[in-house]
Amino acid sequence: RNLITNAFRYGGPNIEVVTAAEQGLIAVEVIDDGGGIPTEDQDRIFIAYERAHHTAGQPGSVGVGLTISRTLAELMGGSLTYRFDGRSVFRLELPRVAEESLDAPQSPRISGDEVALDIGPFRTGRFGVDVAAID
Repeated sequence: RNLITNAFRYGGPNIEVVTAAEQGLIAVEVIDDGGGIPTEDQDRIFIAYERAHHTAGQPGSVGVGLTISRTLAELMGGSLTYRFDGRSVFRLELPRVAEESLDAPQSPRISGDEVALDIGPFRTGRFGVDVAAID
């Protein structure tokens, strides 16, 4: 959600979300056709409270979304990266669930007062997001 929100706030008018199942991982790319992040800022956008854009009037934005998103990806054994190849591309990679476990019945894991359900199989595909400006 954070990657799509950032693309809407700071990217170009055309946003695309691409998902793929690759060798041992699931990948999600959020792509927009905006001007991109300057090369000198590309590493620091993942640092808390750092920004590459100084767009006024962005309610609810404190500069920790990409830090949290990358940290969560790494805690799950994955990664979150950025590249610019004529379009801004944020790529989230997470380890893929073993195929044989996808057919296993899903049962809750109970720990204290909390119940967490195992995540079922991932489905992959490609879809576009149309974004309209709101005045």
